[in-house]
Amino acid sequence: MLSIIKIFMKKAVDNPHKILIIQLGGIGDVVMSTPTIEALRKHYKNAYIALLVISRASSLIEGLPYIDELFAIDTQLISLRKLFNGLYLFKTIRLIKILRSRHFDMVINLKRIWTWIGAFKTIIFIKLVGAKYSVGKYTSKSFFYSMKVKEPKGEIKHMVEENLDIARALGCEIKKVKLSLPISDKERKFILDFMRKKGLSKNDKLIGFNPGAFRPARRWPMFRWSALADRLIEEYRCKIVIAGDKSDVKVIEEIKNAVYKKESIITITEFTLKQYAALMERFILFITNDTGPMHMATAVGIPVVALFGSGEEEMFYPYPRNSKHIVIRKKVPCAPCYKFKCKNNICMQLITVREVMWQVKKILR
Repeated sequence: MLSIIKIFMKKAVDNPHKILIIQLGGIGDVVMSTPTIEALRKHYKNAYIALLVISRASSLIEGLPYIDELFAIDTQLISLRKLFNGLYLFKTIRLIKILRSRHFDMVINLKRIWTWIGAFKTIIFIKLVGAKYSVGKYTSKSFFYSMKVKEPKGEIKHMVEENLDIARALGCEIKKVKLSLPISDKERKFILDFMRKKGLSKNDKLIGFNPGAFRPARRWPMFRWSALADRLIEEYRCKIVIAGDKSDVKVIEEIKNAVYKKESIITITEFTLKQYAALMERFILFITNDTGPMHMATAVGIPVVALFGSGEEEMFYPYPRNSKHIVIRKKVPCAPCYKFKCKNNICMQLITVREVMWQVKKILR
């Protein structure tokens, strides 16, 4: 593998004692990084390894057995404008002081840098943390890394594999690759209690719906979720669990209200991410837009039907690609794109309930 990965580097740290891994992407990015974190732990058996993530992802990844310490940063702190707010500045300084006190030998950034602002913030952060050696993905903006890992020209890899290439470049041996989430007995007990309160038994068939997405442009139309729920309830005698965060309450209620058999609908908007992951373990199937919970579902090992719109499928499909992880996507001339909102949303509008049911039958036959 190393023969096809270009590595630009200074003299490597022979035996780093303290390593900081940075992954400031969203929930899905953090989940897709777990195989790389595991590989680094197995390679650097005696090293102290810390992980820095955004605050929202920290509750999900807390307890990951491959790290010694977990740090979280508010997403607002990543903004230069917010940095000059007194409260945010205080939090940033406090975090930097703590990280600096750990005396890291090496910083590994798993997030690709695309902008000069991103490069500037990363340079300053690494300097302030005090690590002399840094590792990251090669771009025209990442000139400052001690080791820059470049993918073969023209080759598109899944983000899991792209992250693993950093571990490979550092000498890690990659065997079995699996996404992981540290779900504890506490979360599983919470779900058992929740199911008892809802009158659910272990024999009930639960199918999860994830109608939300950070980018509205990647959301399947609300009325189709309702139509799909009606079809699934009728054909499989199942219960539909529609989940999201507080920002999804209105959409979730609209979907439920449009379903014929409302008693077969369970809505969730107050769970922690770990509680949601523990509930996912009970699903026979998860149907989702292209968003973080899609990767959570594959990490807990349940079948997934992913409705892809404008995102880059080859980099972010449910990993690994197999008969239980199905992507539905329409080829449109404007995709891929990273629009937050889209007026016609044609890439999602073209996906029909009939197509989704067809893929569901392939999995549940």
